[in-house]
Amino acid sequence: MFEQALRDALSSLYDPSYQPDTVLYEALGLQESSSREILAALRQAVIDMEPGPAVPANARVWRFYHLLDYRYLQGLTQEEAAQRLGITPRHLRREQQEAIKSLAQQIWPQQTSRPSTEKQAGVEAKERETDSAWLEQMHEEVAILKQSAPATVAHLQEVIEGIRPLAETLATKYGIRFRVYPSVSNAMIALHPTLLRQLLLTVVEKLVAQMDGGEIVLETAEEEERAGIFMRTRDSQAPIRLASEFVQELMGDLGNSIIVDSAGEKTVVRLYVPKARPVRVLVVDDNADLMHFYRRYVTNTRFEITPLSSGRELFATIDAVRPDVIVLDVMLPDVDGWELLTYLHEHPDTRRLPVIICSVVRRKELALALGATLYLSKPVRRKAFIDALEQATREAHVEVVQTGPGNSSSDR
Repeated sequence: MFEQALRDALSSLYDPSYQPDTVLYEALGLQESSSREILAALRQAVIDMEPGPAVPANARVWRFYHLLDYRYLQGLTQEEAAQRLGITPRHLRREQQEAIKSLAQQIWPQQTSRPSTEKQAGVEAKERETDSAWLEQMHEEVAILKQSAPATVAHLQEVIEGIRPLAETLATKYGIRFRVYPSVSNAMIALHPTLLRQLLLTVVEKLVAQMDGGEIVLETAEEEERAGIFMRTRDSQAPIRLASEFVQELMGDLGNSIIVDSAGEKTVVRLYVPKARPVRVLVVDDNADLMHFYRRYVTNTRFEITPLSSGRELFATIDAVRPDVIVLDVMLPDVDGWELLTYLHEHPDTRRLPVIICSVVRRKELALALGATLYLSKPVRRKAFIDALEQATREAHVEVVQTGPGNSSSDR
């Protein structure tokens, strides 16, 4: 199908290992010689879609042109492109399909004209509806997963060990060996482990289905802000393409990146995912039952709780723990929490340390006036607790970036 081949090619505009479908050579009137010529011709075709100055700026053809430019020429994610266009990501996905159809019509009008029969038209419309419904369902389930398990992180080594037997079984079915390099990073990844598992298994499935023997070796590497997961194929003569809407959509939506390099008998698929920085949370509360719940709330997240039941020990504990966030009750047995909050806000060493007041005393305005970053009323549910920690962490990071690290409380 020409449109599917065109969609795959657009997703690989800057991939030197991309092998075009033969239908693209026919559509573009080129000899089957170089994929570079195909990709250059497609880039030019997108540029040629730019409407003239006489076309109103709000015309749909302008949106099609900008959408293809943002997504494929500039390589923006769906979220970034949607923000530029002022539409939702879901709307963008629907418009993207129509924009590609418009480009297909421009490139090869005789093959993309109106179907000759109502039956053909119905089949194509059903295919478009199915693709759109699948994408919407996938994004909906990802959103539900994030909502049901906010801030959940994946430990890379655990995920890889978990998928190893599944990947080995899948590879064996195709006569392929699957190996994991002995030294695997256990970096904490800012991604739900279920999503990471499905990503890796999908990549393995796509690779083994195209290989004619050999093996896949999985390796990892760490950078300051991200981790790399590399799958290398060996001793396989078959050209490899990673045409997976699931992988492309999910990686793009999550702000991650995927690179496929092929040379001779080797193909390397590089997945780059953001690392999750541990966040130290000092919780000042004398209620042991609540402390138990707080610790359960942050299980499998990047938040690490240090409990403290005595307000008088707060500042000594701050020096020892160096927390990123403080969760403070105001009804403490040995000192008034409002006094502690005032001192924290006024002292130069702690004034930029985010404090979340979490109390049965409903004095939100007072808490914010005295310098608290956020206020939570007890009892607090898990999602509200995690969301507050996330927001406080983000705001603290923004302030450090704006004022410079020299003014951060971590430099005491």
